[in-house]
This record gives sequence, C-alpha cells and structure tokens, in this order.
Amino acid sequence: MKTFLLAKFQLSKDYTLQVAHSMPAQHYDYRPSPHLFTFKEQMHHLAYSLLWMEENYLKQNRVPWQVPPPVKADKPSIIAYLTTAFGTLIATVTAVEDDEKLAEQCFAILDHTTYHRAQGILYMRELRLEVPAYMY
Repeated sequence: MKTFLLAKFQLSKDYTLQVAHSMPAQHYDYRPSPHLFTFKEQMHHLAYSLLWMEENYLKQNRVPWQVPPPVKADKPSIIAYLTTAFGTLIATVTAVEDDEKLAEQCFAILDHTTYHRAQGILYMRELRLEVPAYMY
C-alpha cells in the first residue's frame, strides 16, 4: 500500500505544482468573492495543511492549528513552500510503518489537497486561463 500512496503523493505534488506555476503571478491575489481565499491563500493553506497533517496524523505530534497571518509571499515563495511541504510529507510517508491507519490518514490528506487544488483550478477557469491537464 505504501508504494501506491507514495505514487499518489508524487502525482498530487506534480499536479499541484503545475497548477501553482500555471497561474500568472499577477493573479495570485485574485479571489472570486470577498469572503473566499485568494489563489495565493489557497496554495499557502494547502502547503500549511500538508505540514500540519503530517505532524498530527502521521507523526502523531499534537500540534495546534495556527491561523496564519495574511499571506505576503510572492509566487516563487508559495511554490517553494508547496515543494517543501510535499517533500517532507513524502519523506515521512516513506519512513512510517505501512498499515491500514497509514492508508486512512493518507487518503484524508490527499482528499484535502484535492479540494484546495480544485478551488485554485476554478479560480483559473473563472479568469479564462488555461488549466493544466489532469494527471492520472
């Protein structure tokens, strides 16, 4: 199961980074409605969530959820944060015991990642931007 999960995380990383790279820098502050995250905030939240879930679900370290301050990072910084978050997550999945609990935790992480990446894709579609083809 671990080999399957690692492949899914690598695919999720690759596709998420394609989405982040595809959004032009001038649209990173775009939000379709005042009450929603900006694209930049979506991607930042996604990276933060990966690290938080890794600590809480996989490493079993109880870390409180911190509401981040307003995201001031630029596109390259957000992409670097996503890259780091996926990298540490993949390293942790590689190191932990392969059991049913791991599969449950990993599917929860993948589901949350898909949710926020899809919101970013919707932002791109609303702006009439080309979206990267889905990766299988």
